[in-house]
Amino acid sequence: MWEPAKAEGFENSFKKFDRKHPAEAEAVLANLQTALDVLNETNSVQKIRELNFARKEPEGIIPLDSRGTKRKRTGTKLKATRLYIYAVEINSTLYLLRVGDKDS
Repeated sequence: MWEPAKAEGFENSFKKFDRKHPAEAEAVLANLQTALDVLNETNSVQKIRELNFARKEPEGIIPLDSRGTKRKRTGTKLKATRLYIYAVEINSTLYLLRVGDKDS
């Protein structure tokens, strides 16, 4: 069973981001849950990379964006957001590294 683990500093950066952009934070968390579900079903990190909201990044880092999540109609678009994760297959841990938008 894959478990998420927060890297040092993640908690503070996520709280700050969530205060400024709650809809975007909710969207990337929903995509994170989908990624965890895929990992637990398939045990394949490659399957996460194939999801429509996963971006390409070197060094094994997987950025999840806010696309594809259902949300309430507010008339505004979501700000481009990335949640950076790193999967370690040896101990089935998914590290949550950072969250941010293009400005940060």
